[in-house]
Amino acid sequence: MASAIVFLSGKEAGDGRPDPALAFARSLGALVPAAVAGLIRDVTIAGLPGQGLGTIADHAGRGFVEAAAEGDWLRGALDLAKGPDCLLLCAGYVPGPGFIEELRDLKHLSSARGLFRAMPVSWHQRLAPRLAPVAAAIAPLDLWRAQQPRDFRHMARRLKARTLRTVMHWIS
Repeated sequence: MASAIVFLSGKEAGDGRPDPALAFARSLGALVPAAVAGLIRDVTIAGLPGQGLGTIADHAGRGFVEAAAEGDWLRGALDLAKGPDCLLLCAGYVPGPGFIEELRDLKHLSSARGLFRAMPVSWHQRLAPRLAPVAAAIAPLDLWRAQQPRDFRHMARRLKARTLRTVMHWIS
């Protein structure tokens, strides 16, 4: 069973994105079927101070980590993770069809690593889907912890993981 970290880095703010509570609620709700299927064991929410993470964590019954620097809250959230694998998911994204099946397939691999990209929205991204931003990534927890946390996208690139079929949809 994997741990999950749902985060909001603050870089998404001001892009017409919903408020943090709504973004976390949607992503956390989308992980419930994976938890029921026995694929997700614990969830931590993380982000910058001032996003109301304490209130969100209290309502969701989850632990939370907040810090001024993205690398600091990433490190803190990874320290709280308990599973052998860890899924990092940007708040506001929900997995598309096939997510649970793909997690099951990865669970059977000893060194499961994969990137979940956002649904392509621009013309360039539709022509080359690998240009779509990484919305989530899964890898062994030891591999995440071995990296020097700077920011999620940098860490995801350093995994040298393959892009998985399931796309993440932004829910607005």
